[in-house]
Amino acid sequence: MSVAIRCLSGLGDKAPAAILLQADGVNLLLDAGGALQSGEAIDWPRQLEGIKLDAILITHDHIDHIGGVAQLDFNIPLYCTEIAALSLPKGRDWHPLPLRGTCRIAGISVTTGLNGHSLGGVWLHFGLDEGIYYSGDISLESLSFAFDWPPKAKVALLDASYGDYDQPQQACIDALMERMRPQSLLPVPPSGRALEMAIQLEQRGYTVSLDPVCVAFLEQVRSLSPRYFQEAFMRHWRNFRRGFGWKVI
Repeated sequence: MSVAIRCLSGLGDKAPAAILLQADGVNLLLDAGGALQSGEAIDWPRQLEGIKLDAILITHDHIDHIGGVAQLDFNIPLYCTEIAALSLPKGRDWHPLPLRGTCRIAGISVTTGLNGHSLGGVWLHFGLDEGIYYSGDISLESLSFAFDWPPKAKVALLDASYGDYDQPQQACIDALMERMRPQSLLPVPPSGRALEMAIQLEQRGYTVSLDPVCVAFLEQVRSLSPRYFQEAFMRHWRNFRRGFGWKVI
């Protein structure tokens, strides 16, 4: 079997994620990241000129993994989880990826599992050449989101946005708390660390306010099964389902 992997974007710098996986004439785009800063343009789609994509697979809904979908042909089949689909451009058709399970895309077996990074975020394992694993983003330290260990793979593609930054998450939390003031603004993606940070602050006696986007996300989370979250997070589940004392701003 002939397999080739091309990193269109995200190699060598903090940049949108976009990887082309080619196997025996099948072309799969793994993530379609958008610009990280307002007003910036992305140029990685130009590298796809002359290539017929069989499918686009999105690992999660953060802009550096999904924000470039709008620049691609809407007729290309796109696969993502139901939660990630909420961040797709209006009117964009999509096919469901399981949070945990196996499906076939363009004739290739694709296994998914929770990536521990964001709600509805998954890693991808392809049944090609003794296994190819792509993580998108990955976290084994999240208070909230569960992580599933993937099957063995001959090749592993790991998102390393933070390079050799190896501080434990607890050290980062402690440093953040030292810098908190009575009134602080924390801009974070709602499906990433927003709720996790709110819990950390609530436990330390802070009154937390959420913007409407985070509130909408909280309502969505309330309807999900607890099995998608870490056991430690479940200790807060009863209060979490009541919304804590969080206010809307």
